Formats: sequence, structure tokens, C-alpha cells
Amino acid sequence: MRIVLVGLTHPYRGGISHFTTALHHSLSRNHDVCLISFSRLYPGFLFPGKTQFDFSGTPFGAEVSGTLDALNPLTWISALKTIGNFRPDRVVLVWWSPVSAFCYFFLARSCRRLNLGEPAFYCHNVYPHEDLPGGKILTRFALRSASRFLTHSESDKRTLQELFPGVPVVKAFHPVYDVFPKTGIGQEEARQKLSLNGHTLLFFGYVRKYKGLDCLIRAFSRVSRRMDCQLVVAGEFYEPREMYERLIEEEGLRDRVVVHDRYIPNEEAETYFAAADALVAPYREASQSGIVQMAYHFDKPVIASDAGGLPEAIEDGHTGYVAPANDPDSLADAILEFYKNRETVPFEDNINKFKKRRSWEELAKIIAEPG
Repeated sequence: MRIVLVGLTHPYRGGISHFTTALHHSLSRNHDVCLISFSRLYPGFLFPGKTQFDFSGTPFGAEVSGTLDALNPLTWISALKTIGNFRPDRVVLVWWSPVSAFCYFFLARSCRRLNLGEPAFYCHNVYPHEDLPGGKILTRFALRSASRFLTHSESDKRTLQELFPGVPVVKAFHPVYDVFPKTGIGQEEARQKLSLNGHTLLFFGYVRKYKGLDCLIRAFSRVSRRMDCQLVVAGEFYEPREMYERLIEEEGLRDRVVVHDRYIPNEEAETYFAAADALVAPYREASQSGIVQMAYHFDKPVIASDAGGLPEAIEDGHTGYVAPANDPDSLADAILEFYKNRETVPFEDNINKFKKRRSWEELAKIIAEPG
């Protein structure tokens, strides 16, 4: 099959870029693939972080055949010519945010009208996790030109079926992020490198409201009264850090919460996961989470909320624990349950079995299925 894949790759950073890159490599093993990425998504002053770009020493990239500027329609026309020259059977547009709505609408509608390949939208999430002016309207506008949808969760599948009855929706899955380097560093060595010691929990990735770090801090306060433990927050803050610092002070956790307010380069990720006993993902909203799949890659259990599709990625009591979203008491109970059972439940063995069912090769087969 000839497939055009449209989405982020290096030099952009973050989970969407990692996903598109890994998917490109997996599809390319058995199909002819043309990757079209972005040179610009939106003006830099609208970006909430320090930079949109990845300066890791070991970046994940792929060969790009064309580039899009989401704000420049001339590049959309150029990308359409690239698609036409490639003559694909399917055009897969990786959807995660309405910032690409007009660009994606143009490409999908043009592909349908000019018979340049079936436009399939791979939706990381249908609607944005956080309120965006006009976000839902732009989403419906862009997605209405799809011939097919793929998504990570049952909740997003239902949303798409309600919005676009009659359009096929395939529930796929988020594969394990096995692209991150592994050196086999031990837990004690990792803790020494990070100046940690003792039981350690990890919150990893961008700090945004929907990810529920405030809920975790409150839950961790309850946990710390029952056992000696520390929490590492590793990721760049997309919200004012001060309000989290105040909460840490109010909960009396200044000596127990370690904050690394920066984007963690690819080659450093292993150290953080190796140092931790478990990842905690207390999201208020989610379809799926690439961070959970990173944890599994590093053989770490996950304690998460039941938001969106997260429970579909966690075998409760086997690869981790699930607690009600936005409920600090229940999250604290799940963390304590994990520590109570961690010596008797074979978490690592269970995770390795789970990983075999979540490979990039299996996802590539689903995407290339006819119909």
C-alpha cells in the first residue's frame, strides 16, 4: 500500500512528534510511505512553553517529503502536489489539535474531490483537552472531510460516531514508546544521579491543568503521612509554577517533592523512570497517554485516574492501579495499595505481556487494513 502520513516529526518535540515518527518507521517496513510534516504550527508567541523544538542529543526523526506551514495556504497547495505525485491509496492525517484545522480540511477535502487517496484521520483526541476559543467548531469543520477515523479510546470512538454517523471508526491503541534509549541503568544508580533516595513516585511530562498535578500533590500529602516517600515532578510547566509551589508549601511537602521544571531530553528519560517505583498519571481528561506507554517501555507500573481511555491501557492490579479522576483520597489509596502489593504482584512480567499486544507493527496492520 502507498500511504501519505501527515503529522509532526523532529525537530518538533513531544509525544505527537514521537508518535508520528515511530508510526512512519513501522509503516515503512511493509509499505511505501511519504511523510509530510510542519515547518510552523502557529506563531511562537502563542506557544506556552520555552520552545517547540527538540534539542535532545538522540532525536527521533524521519525522512520528510514535504512540509506544511499551518498559516500559509501556499504550502498546503505544495503539499497537495506532493500527495498527487505520490499517488497514495490512503492519506493518514494525525489529528491532535484545532491549530491544524484549516490546513487539514483543505488537504482532506482536496484528496476526496481529486481522488488522491482516502483521507483517514488518526485522532489522538477528538476535542482539545483544554478550552480553546472555537476549538470544537474548528474540530468539526476539519474532521467532516474524513473517509475513515482511527482513535485510541472507546470514548473518542463514541464521540466520532455521534458527530459523523456512517463514517467508519476504528478503535486502535497507543503502542509502547520503545524508541527511547535504554542503557539498563539500575534504580540506585539512577537515584544517585538525581540526588534521590528511598521510595520514589514520578510525574513526567508537560504540566498542564488537565494532567491533574494538583490532585497528585494532595494525594501525595496523604501518602507521605503513612510512609516515607518522595515525588519527582519532571517536565516543563505550561502553567504558572507558583500555584503548584504554594500547594506544596500548604501541604507541608517542601522536603518531599522534587521539581525539575524543564523538558527532559530523550536520552535522560530512562534515568527518571529507572529511579521511580511507579509513574503516576492523575489526569482529569485523557484519550490515551504516551507517558503511560513510556513507563511500560521502562517496565514501570502506572497508577492513573480513570479519565477517558486511560483504564484501557492499565490492567488494574496487574500493570498498575486505576483510581477515580480528580479524587485525591482515592488516588492516595491506589498508591498505598501499590506499595502494599509491589513485592507480591509480578508487575514487570505483566507489563512485558501487555507490551507484546501493543506493538507498532500491530498498529501499522490496523492502519493499512482495507475499508
